[in-house]
Amino acid sequence: MPWLADTLDPDEGPDAFPTYARQDSVLLRRGETGTNIVGRWLPWMPVDREPHRAAPRVCPVCAADPDRGVALTAGLLLMLSCPDHGCLQEPEGSVRIGHLLGEPTPARPAPEPVAAVDRLTWEALTTGTVTLPARPVHLGVWLRLLRTLIDEVSISTSRIRAASARMLDQIWEASGCPPRGGITVWRPYEQLRDHQQDAMLTAAATALHLAQTGAITPRGTLGPLLTVQPHQPVYDGEPPATTGDPWAQFRRDAEAVFEAARTESATARQLLALFTHRCRTLLDFDRERRFLIDWGIPEALLPDACELGRLDLL
Repeated sequence: MPWLADTLDPDEGPDAFPTYARQDSVLLRRGETGTNIVGRWLPWMPVDREPHRAAPRVCPVCAADPDRGVALTAGLLLMLSCPDHGCLQEPEGSVRIGHLLGEPTPARPAPEPVAAVDRLTWEALTTGTVTLPARPVHLGVWLRLLRTLIDEVSISTSRIRAASARMLDQIWEASGCPPRGGITVWRPYEQLRDHQQDAMLTAAATALHLAQTGAITPRGTLGPLLTVQPHQPVYDGEPPATTGDPWAQFRRDAEAVFEAARTESATARQLLALFTHRCRTLLDFDRERRFLIDWGIPEALLPDACELGRLDLL
């Protein structure tokens, strides 16, 4: 407490559930899941274990190592696979019996979306934070995000918006599990049968994978944590003011133009037009043309008034 659970008293479940699992949202808009009444409840922990529920699960590879014990998380409903070996966890009793009989339980590789989510959960439990596409978040945020996501994929599509229903249908189809894990009457994840819990965690992992690849767009309050935010350019600001002499720059530019006019007829013609555009007599025109010639521009590159189109001076 308070990161793994808000309370360790299952009798407080009716108040703890909406705070833990539905205070925020991931795929759906806030409040879209509606309300459900729960009885005794704790997040991630079986309460009043029913006879049909199997024993805790363990990694068959880890169990074969005599120097390794059973992880503290084996009794929680947090992960489907071993974060170290990437294989699905198996019922502890079956693994132990197989080991005693010399018939070890084979390691089944976990689907990549499931293995990826379990690695994030293990990172959160062992370091206190988890690295999501948008930014690192605290262990408490991750556990609530994952539990909210599991709750959302369990919701009947008849009670949510059409766009949200299509997104959930897409998630369940991609997961390879039956819609809603085969449940017909909603119950919290912790009270479902083993195969239904497996389906819920698989669908949640699939949803995270689809969100990160851009196949779906989470619309919830925590949804932006699952996707890389687009690059937002920042204004570079105004260039620094020049401190040099502006007239010196003007002279350098003018010299560059005169230098080009000495070899380029087009530049020489433009320069002549600039110098003579205010001339009103042919004498004034010839005076400016002579000025440019004296500055080293070849006379052959400087047209006369007629060639320049100044017929008003003739």
